[in-house]
Amino acid sequence: MSITVADPQDLSAISQYLKRAQGDINLKLLRKLAFCLAQGRCHVIRKHRQLVGVIILDHDFMGADRIVTMCGDSDSIRQRLLQAGRQHTKSEDVFLILHKDDSLIIEAITAGYQHCGSFSTHYRGSEDKLPLIVRSVLHESKDKPDIFFEVYSAPKISCS
Repeated sequence: MSITVADPQDLSAISQYLKRAQGDINLKLLRKLAFCLAQGRCHVIRKHRQLVGVIILDHDFMGADRIVTMCGDSDSIRQRLLQAGRQHTKSEDVFLILHKDDSLIIEAITAGYQHCGSFSTHYRGSEDKLPLIVRSVLHESKDKPDIFFEVYSAPKISCS
């Protein structure tokens, strides 16, 4: 299983994979996916031609790269994707924003990401305006309470 740059023709397969893995995919994420596919910023892992992991990067976080979303079928695949985020960043650092209770925090730290900040927000927007946060739980909240996020960063690593 190798990590490859996704082809724009993979849009449907990737969106279906994300929907299965994350429960739902909103219009904003679909637009971001299409944009990042066209820019060559989406990477996938396949096993027997089936998607088992996806990472989407964009250069939209205060002049640096950010992991827009990422999901994988196993811990080892998620680790490989987090490392791919570090290898394929165009900036000196890549950022990852996670809900404060996200189980991916441990995997991010193991992959070399360090906590560099946090923020909270009282979300009042509509479903299609949800921020693109990895494994965000915002869409599951009916009363839209204050939401707390942790920001992690990791330096770029060279491909070997």
